Amino acid sequence: MASNAIAETFDMGRVLSRAFGAIGRNAALFLGLAAILSGIPQLIAGLWRLGLSGPEFAGPIVIAAVGGGLLAWVGSAVLQVAITRATISDLVGERPSFAGCLKAGFAMLLPMIGLTILLGLGIGLGFMLLFVPGVMLYISWSVAVPAYVQERIGVVESFGRSRALTKGSRWKIFGLLLVCWIVILILQAPTGLLTAAAQTPTSLSVLITTAVSIVTTMVLCTIQAAIYVELRDVKEGAAPSDLETIFA
Repeated sequence: MASNAIAETFDMGRVLSRAFGAIGRNAALFLGLAAILSGIPQLIAGLWRLGLSGPEFAGPIVIAAVGGGLLAWVGSAVLQVAITRATISDLVGERPSFAGCLKAGFAMLLPMIGLTILLGLGIGLGFMLLFVPGVMLYISWSVAVPAYVQERIGVVESFGRSRALTKGSRWKIFGLLLVCWIVILILQAPTGLLTAAAQTPTSLSVLITTAVSIVTTMVLCTIQAAIYVELRDVKEGAAPSDLETIFA
């Protein structure tokens, strides 16, 4: 249930509680969205590439890589909107629906593609400049997607909105996301060891990689939305129940 309490400072524990609470209450929905929009395209592309070997398959391998990458990109854009909508809907006390989340995701597809391109270019350039600027931009823009989805502002405006919301809480956000990425690396380690032992990708390693990707992508998108809710709470006194007024 949504809480009416107003937070005074950014609390990592509360963010995780909100994120995993939303997942727990809607496990089938969240896993279904991640599987359909992220997992299945990744699995198909991975198995297709697995069945292609040798110089005679150079063309199909390129097609599989490019086609799979584009499909994953589109799916990721839709998924981020869908998970954000599902998370915030849950936190305002509503029951998110599969159809409603998908509809929102596809309705915002083109702007989201533009937003992710700008995010990737900006953060990528920052990482090229001695790494630290990339980390700073990644944290500053960490809630650009939820801000765009929730507040229905412009793509460019969402970056400024994210900077404003994260100001004063960036070290805590950095710590939270750092822990998340460490956990993800730990989860991905068995797949890397399995592939190394076999000296080449196998069907089993592709399946495990896909399963890990489904879970980690779902959790990261949910935590991102929960961070946004927490920042609104801290910066503007907007408890989850208050967010409902602009989410309709």
